[in-house]
Amino acid sequence: MRFSRSDLLVSLGAALAILCLGLAYYGEIQANSRGDESDQVGHIVFRRRTATRRPSRSLRWERLSNYALVYHGDTLRTAGQSEAGIVFDDGTTLDLLEHSLVALDVQGMIREIEFLEGTIFVGGDLQGSSLRSVRIGSVTISADSAEAVTISGDAREFSLDVARGEAEIITDQGETIRVSEHSTYTLNTSTGEGHHQPHRIIPLWPRQNSRLIHQYQEESSIPFRFSLAEAEAATTVPGESHLADPTGPADPVPPEGRELFLEIAPTGDFSSPSVVHRLAVPARAGEPETVSLPLGQGEWYWRLRAPGGDLSSPVRRFAVHHLPPPRLLAPTREKIFSYRAVPPRVRFAWQETPQATAYLLELSRDGEFSSGLRRYRTALPGISLEGLHEGSWYWRVQAVFPGEYLHPPLPSEEGVFHLSAGGALEPVEPRQPAEGTFLEILRLAGEGLSFSWLPRDGARRYELRLVDASDPSHPLVQAQTEQPFLVLDPPSLEGITGEGTLFWTVRWEDSEGSWSEPSPARSLEIVDGRFALRPIFPPDGYLLAGSLGPEARFTWSRNFSASTNFQISRNDDFSDLLMEERLQGESLFGRAWPPGTYHWRLRTYNVDGSVFLETPARTLRVVPPLDPPRLYHPLEGQEHLLLQGDITELRWTPVEGAGFYRVQLFREDQPGEAILEERFLPEPFLPIPLGSLPSGRYRVVLQAFALETEKNSRLIGYRTTGDFSSRRLFPAELQEPSDHATFAGLEALRQGVELSWVSREHSGAIDLELFRDGQRVNPREFPGGELPLDPGAGEQRVTLKGLPRGTYDWRIRSEYRGFDLSSRERRSFTVAPIPLLEPPLLETPVSGTVLGVPYLSRAEDLRFSWEPLEGANRYVFRLICESSGASLVGDLLLEESEFLLTDLSLLDRGDFRWEVRGQLRDEPRVVIQEGLVAAGYFRVDLPDLRAPQLFLQDSLYGY
Repeated sequence: MRFSRSDLLVSLGAALAILCLGLAYYGEIQANSRGDESDQVGHIVFRRRTATRRPSRSLRWERLSNYALVYHGDTLRTAGQSEAGIVFDDGTTLDLLEHSLVALDVQGMIREIEFLEGTIFVGGDLQGSSLRSVRIGSVTISADSAEAVTISGDAREFSLDVARGEAEIITDQGETIRVSEHSTYTLNTSTGEGHHQPHRIIPLWPRQNSRLIHQYQEESSIPFRFSLAEAEAATTVPGESHLADPTGPADPVPPEGRELFLEIAPTGDFSSPSVVHRLAVPARAGEPETVSLPLGQGEWYWRLRAPGGDLSSPVRRFAVHHLPPPRLLAPTREKIFSYRAVPPRVRFAWQETPQATAYLLELSRDGEFSSGLRRYRTALPGISLEGLHEGSWYWRVQAVFPGEYLHPPLPSEEGVFHLSAGGALEPVEPRQPAEGTFLEILRLAGEGLSFSWLPRDGARRYELRLVDASDPSHPLVQAQTEQPFLVLDPPSLEGITGEGTLFWTVRWEDSEGSWSEPSPARSLEIVDGRFALRPIFPPDGYLLAGSLGPEARFTWSRNFSASTNFQISRNDDFSDLLMEERLQGESLFGRAWPPGTYHWRLRTYNVDGSVFLETPARTLRVVPPLDPPRLYHPLEGQEHLLLQGDITELRWTPVEGAGFYRVQLFREDQPGEAILEERFLPEPFLPIPLGSLPSGRYRVVLQAFALETEKNSRLIGYRTTGDFSSRRLFPAELQEPSDHATFAGLEALRQGVELSWVSREHSGAIDLELFRDGQRVNPREFPGGELPLDPGAGEQRVTLKGLPRGTYDWRIRSEYRGFDLSSRERRSFTVAPIPLLEPPLLETPVSGTVLGVPYLSRAEDLRFSWEPLEGANRYVFRLICESSGASLVGDLLLEESEFLLTDLSLLDRGDFRWEVRGQLRDEPRVVIQEGLVAAGYFRVDLPDLRAPQLFLQDSLYGY
């Protein structure tokens, strides 16, 4: 894409137009607000806060500075809570109250003010000056400068209050309304309606918007003057219109006088008056009355009113200011100025006084200011004068304030100085650095060094010499300057290489080429700040026990003679100093500071009060005693159960910062003597043989400690106690039988084995463990083996009967609230085998008996008998055929010691054996004791009978 020539021309033209418009706009907004000197009409003085203006040649508003010049065409504006006054060049004034807007139009001798809105007060001196005109829309108010009028409102409706003199209102129809003194006229410019109100109570003094100045004390007595007026109406100038007073004549004052209230308030609505003073005014119309009341400084409003509210004066506004006289600064009293040929220029200076518009300087040759009086006026708090000849001069300053004094103006205290012509030039008076100033060598290398001295009138130049105390004949620096100061840059100080003492002097040369004597030498101490001041103890972040604060020692090192300031603060910027102490030594004992975090540092001051060296701040934590440990095992107030010989751990909460703990254990019935004490326990627990101590209540005393280290002092904690109850549980103790006891089998079988043990606790459950030859058996299988369901404490017994032979092991199993109270030992006993009963002594048949046919043929039975066997209550009888080995009658259980065989058919020819053994039985089927077998033999001898021969060849008859 290419631009044509016409496009280029159009673009250039548009850019040029934009540039011109921008320059014009910039020139407008940057228009100079200062007019020509010929347009100057006065200056502005701020009463409260500030004001703004719009110059005639600008569109923007600008903020004014106090005492700024104002010009023809300026528009001035005050905002809320702002007031300003315009002091015209002839001394007359125009005051703008808040929210006011006026424009200045000054042409020749006629000054016109365009009032737009707000409240203005027009007043001046009593000598009069050029006429002034206030234009409000199409209406013009004309007043002489000797008059005092207040205008408030806007272009639609305004009120004119004439406090002194007379004013005229000229309407747009040319009608002139004359408003007399002490009256108010209200006019609506839209309708033309007006209302004239004479003041029936006339406030005379303080005047409207007056500023009262008192220089003695802040609260002063203010005289309030007023009078009562007879009814007056607005007068009409011949040929001019007259507006009658619509209110009619005022009520006459009663002969006995009238009661009034004088009210003084900080606001114009009198919502909360500061003073309400009751007055009884005599009936003397027109005669001024005065009452004096004490009042402090500030802005005030005052009025008078009748009690019923039917009569009231206009409100007057005034201000009371306490403005003391200026304080003289230079030349100081009795100062001597020496010179050789030409008297020096003397510079006068005094402290600036707020609200002063000018100062009057008076010079005289005597203290009564009657001889050789000279007066000078200046707007600045200082002036330089020359042409004063030799001798003594007295001087004083009086501030000029815009306002009325409550007393004759008070000048400052008088000062005196002397001009002396002499031959020798007096030495210069050095100022900085001061005598004995400490200088840090690294700072000199980076910033240099500044010197200053008091200037000498007539001095053409000064010469500075800086020498080392060790070699004063060779100056380190020798430099000249025309100013009463000299700054040496770091390269000029390269000759200063280490610590030491330097001296500096200054002399001056006058216009005649003569040099004064050097000033008295001043010393400078050069110090290497890296090693000059160092804190040693305590280190940063140190913990200090609050109880040891007075014993804590702060130490540091230094290598110069200046005193050291120890500072300790609650915050790190040292704005809240807890302590600052100046010390010559290198240590300091602490104080009893409350717990908290503190910051401390060391600081040295130079002779001029400036900080020379300052160490980095260190943190110090003052801590209260360590927290008390809390015993949590055993639980406080809870009964602690344990077994005989058990080890119990005392456990407590760890304490932050604790290095070790101290534990003491006391019995409640022996509180004065610790039964156990450990002084250095690094961990928050302690095993104690509580199972070996008697049951009862115990008290544990705990305390935390910390040994002194490089980071903390020794720390002592609060002591705490914990109580608990200990109950030692005892396991079951086996009593009988003794271990490895042996019981006869029959005794054990018939009488049983008695097992006994002792249980000291009421156990909820108990069990007898019984093993026979390594196999567990149930004791309940034996008579007497049932254990009690709820065994109590004490000795327990159980008798086991019917125990068979074997080796038995037994123990008691018991549990109480989760604790195993089983017997700690396991015992054994042995039940021996039961011995066999002796074999019975057989009686019949005698062994070897042969029973033949003769016996058997006549016998009906065969009797077997034996002697009764001691210890046996049963007998087992057997009849055995020797040939077959079978028992013909089985095993017969007999109670008697005999057996009668009635069935002899069981016997056959041959040999027989009969056996008898004794038994002891508890029950018919329970054998307690077996016996040995006794055997007897007999033989049955019978013939060999053969069966008859039967003939079977033929059938027999009958068959």
